[in-house]
Amino acid sequence: MEIAEFLSTQGANTAADLSQLWRRIIFNIAVSNTDDHLRNHGFLLVKNGWKLSPAYDLSPIVGKRGLHLNITDSDNALDYQLAFDVKDFFRLSRVQADKIYDEVLYAVRQWRAVAKRLGVSRAEQAMSESAFNV
Repeated sequence: MEIAEFLSTQGANTAADLSQLWRRIIFNIAVSNTDDHLRNHGFLLVKNGWKLSPAYDLSPIVGKRGLHLNITDSDNALDYQLAFDVKDFFRLSRVQADKIYDEVLYAVRQWRAVAKRLGVSRAEQAMSESAFNV
């Protein structure tokens, strides 16, 4: 929420960056990227303000139950409903939020095929499987 507040007041491309930030929340839930602390979110200074940097340090993590950063003011659970509960704060309509959710989950559902194509062993895939919430 702190990042969204910052983008709302200091952002150069507020609507696009808020949408991207909400997309990252959905992605973090989808892959259990629970290492989403503030230092894993960057900004670039441009002529008319700040914008989100490209995403980095995104890793599926097995065994964690919550994100590092809260989704709501008081809850960090890996729960898509929490993200939908705050979509208005990110200036998203239900239609826009549903579209982002569908796009992210479609992409993340491909993880096994990508892992196989990259030569990740079945054993390693099995160890990571519980991180994927799709």
